[in-house]
Amino acid sequence: MRFATAARGGSSTDALDIADGRPVTVGSFFKPRNFGTVVLAGALLSVISAVLELLSLPGFLFALLSFVAIVVFTFFALFTIAFATDRGLAPIDALKASFSTVRAHIGETLLSFLVQGLLVVVGFAACVVGILVTGPIALLVQVYTYRRLSRGPIAPLTP
Repeated sequence: MRFATAARGGSSTDALDIADGRPVTVGSFFKPRNFGTVVLAGALLSVISAVLELLSLPGFLFALLSFVAIVVFTFFALFTIAFATDRGLAPIDALKASFSTVRAHIGETLLSFLVQGLLVVVGFAACVVGILVTGPIALLVQVYTYRRLSRGPIAPLTP
């Protein structure tokens, strides 16, 4: 039943609570962990993505290169918010930890990244409303991958 709760809520804190084996309630949605650090980490990721977008020059080839640069950056920065939320790392340290984790586990991270992307595409294809279901599932996939690759605890399944 915890999975259904996460599918309704869907914050990084809730997904980490599920990985810890803690019950998720509506109240837990309003008690985020390391809020300031997570906001700063999100801002850092946004600024870097914006800079990569601004580097694109007119023309199809430059736009394609800019898109590839953003996808590669997103891939390597995949666990930045998770590190900031779960371990309370400063934004730069969370970004460095994400890059190190992804670099050490390219194959596993790529599989997770592709599954998350597929879930989001399917959600949008289902008249955009489907993202309300597939988005939290993709977040759970990301948190599970983060915890597994960073050797963090993962709660056992409960019947």
